Amino acid sequence: MYIIGLVVGLVYLALWAMARREPIPEGQKEISRLLIPFFHMAAWCLRVVYSRKTSPMGRRGFVSRKVKADMEKLHLGIKVDALVERYYVEKLALVLVIALTGTVLGILVSWQAQKNSLLKEENQITRGDYRLPASKVELEADLDGYSTQKFSLEINGYIPDKEEVDQLEIVFWEAMCKKALGENVSWNEIRSDLCLETTLDGYPFSVEWTSANPYVVDDNGLVRQPEEAGSVSAERDRVEKDNTGATGGEICQSVELTAIVSCNQWEWTHILELTVRPALLSEEERLYQELQEFLIFSESESREEAVFLLPGEWHNQEIHWTEKVEDYGIVLWALALVTAAAIFMMKDKDLHAQVQSRQRQIRDSYPTIVNKLELYLGAGLTIRGAFERIAEDYRMELLEGGSTQPAYEEILYTCRELRTGTGESEAYERFGRRCGAQEYIRLGAMLSQNLKKGSTALLVRQREETDNAIREQINRSRQIGEEASTKLLVPMIMMLGIVMVVIMIPAFGNM
Repeated sequence: MYIIGLVVGLVYLALWAMARREPIPEGQKEISRLLIPFFHMAAWCLRVVYSRKTSPMGRRGFVSRKVKADMEKLHLGIKVDALVERYYVEKLALVLVIALTGTVLGILVSWQAQKNSLLKEENQITRGDYRLPASKVELEADLDGYSTQKFSLEINGYIPDKEEVDQLEIVFWEAMCKKALGENVSWNEIRSDLCLETTLDGYPFSVEWTSANPYVVDDNGLVRQPEEAGSVSAERDRVEKDNTGATGGEICQSVELTAIVSCNQWEWTHILELTVRPALLSEEERLYQELQEFLIFSESESREEAVFLLPGEWHNQEIHWTEKVEDYGIVLWALALVTAAAIFMMKDKDLHAQVQSRQRQIRDSYPTIVNKLELYLGAGLTIRGAFERIAEDYRMELLEGGSTQPAYEEILYTCRELRTGTGESEAYERFGRRCGAQEYIRLGAMLSQNLKKGSTALLVRQREETDNAIREQINRSRQIGEEASTKLLVPMIMMLGIVMVVIMIPAFGNM
């Protein structure tokens, strides 16, 4: 993984060195400053592979014919070379971003995995604590003259014998006592919370702590100062300076703390006598406490102001404030590469999905269009006149706030072609091919043939086409309904399971 990261880093540095002055295609959407280098690299890569002198996006073998055809369908009457170029630059830049991010995260994950490996040397596996669950290890063995063999083992924790445990327990208890004191100086002068851990790293022991007076020191090591404990004996247990080393009149209280150390079937009991005394604050702690109280007070007093000002100086010491924020962004390298490849492919699918949606709208509009053609042709209008009338009705609907419909946009485009001198027969055939659906191709061919052979039977054929379109629309509606019922099957089964649980739980509860 480290070699992959090194190679990827060198490739990106080389790309950036060569592409930093490469212009980004005009008309690109607003780009974040962090992504601009990737857009430069993407544009440079496309320019190197396909020269700009001969329409960079138009050569075969690079641009998918489907992508270019989809662009032409979505942007009627516009040269789509520039649009396709921007589309591929954006898609390639996104892939470069994800690939680099995945490489960095993959290196971090690989480093963490090697750090957590139990096989520290070639033939030595470090055991963990016996109280922890067994660790599963996947091993591979290379035997000379044989193929590589794979093994799966569960490594349990190390369990020492009794003699070793007795010696180790002495060392453990000394370390535990030192750890348990926390910030306190000695057991005779407890002024802050104890650190009563149940285990220590590197020792196979567990400790159960019990306090004889949990109102002063609880089982978790939380210390309540004598003033907080409110005990009557605290007033009685005043000590003198000559035998305690503390200031005369200082309130203190004695507490007995019991520790039961266990390892497998063996146990050891230790009793600690400790004395709790009032806490002593250092100069830094005192300043922190005063500053904390000041911040709380000043925040409550300045709630009517739009801005809360933090002090820039405290006790002649300059303060620099920073806010601690958490930033989460962990993604696996392999998953990132798969995501990058998926996005590169899905961008084309998204574009094709737009075209499919357009095709569905065109097919849904077909019965209405052929019905209008039949109506206008029956009223005595020519085919061109009927197209013009349908286009005019559609323009009026748009002016009144109607939605755009692709099939009628194609009719508008056909009318513009007729006004610019395109032959009627050719215009109707091109109308059918642009719509793409078999029904429109058939309609365009029928209109073109009637112009060539005469329109004697045009009205009859048009009525037949209208009837066929209505039947096809009914069949499509039935098919859509069947697909919807199939998709609802899984949610219905899930709801049935919930209902069964709601019914069965009270039934079992009354048994």
